Amino acid sequence: MPGKKENGGAYVTKTQCRQEMRPLRDDVRTIKDALLGKDLRSGLVLQVTEFKNKLEQVIKQKQDEQETFKEEQRQHKQTIARLKIATVAFGFTLVGIIINHLWH
Repeated sequence: MPGKKENGGAYVTKTQCRQEMRPLRDDVRTIKDALLGKDLRSGLVLQVTEFKNKLEQVIKQKQDEQETFKEEQRQHKQTIARLKIATVAFGFTLVGIIINHLWH
């Protein structure tokens, strides 16, 4: 019959309740100890937090390296552009000197 209590509807004593709940309390305690540790300062939560912090450090370091690399590339491109301008200017100067020498 649906909804019928296993014990026939009788009241449960405090002792019976404790006996029935002991395995559940032990399971909950085991899970809590695994997550938080017996001292509430270790366990999986701490390990996950430490892993997260280390991962954030690695990500930050990689981002910094990438920004440094991009800045170095930008400076390299500027140097190449300046060298090209200097070369063109030197070439025009030589052409001007040659023309000036030939006309005089």
